[in-house]
Amino acid sequence: MANKWIDAIIFPAVFISGGIFVNIINSIKKKKDVVTNKSDMELIVEAVAAYYNLNKSDLIDGKSGKEYSLPRQVAFYLCMNDTEKNADEISAYFNCDHSCVFFGNQRIKNRMDAGEDEVIEAINKIRKKSLTARKVQI
Repeated sequence: MANKWIDAIIFPAVFISGGIFVNIINSIKKKKDVVTNKSDMELIVEAVAAYYNLNKSDLIDGKSGKEYSLPRQVAFYLCMNDTEKNADEISAYFNCDHSCVFFGNQRIKNRMDAGEDEVIEAINKIRKKSLTARKVQI
């Protein structure tokens, strides 16, 4: 997402500012890659796993059990709403069917609409943590 912003704003300015500007932007992009190569989904999964005291693999490998269903649904919700990924891409990452992603996303939306404080608090804290991690990449 950050690269799209950089590309949209900066590359038209390249013709005005010359080669020095290009070198600065390229070093910014390289710094992003050096800091972390993690995708938005990876950062979300790490934040969800940390919040629920689970391993990242517990969410991705599709372990069954009540203790994994809410965290996975929260991860689905955040991936659907906070990334540019579609359900097929998210389901491939989580090794599940895209209908699981739709169901989990809808389930969290319904619980938030119903005013369930536990879910609302979890979403807000995890979102804040994952967004902070994403800002570090830039």
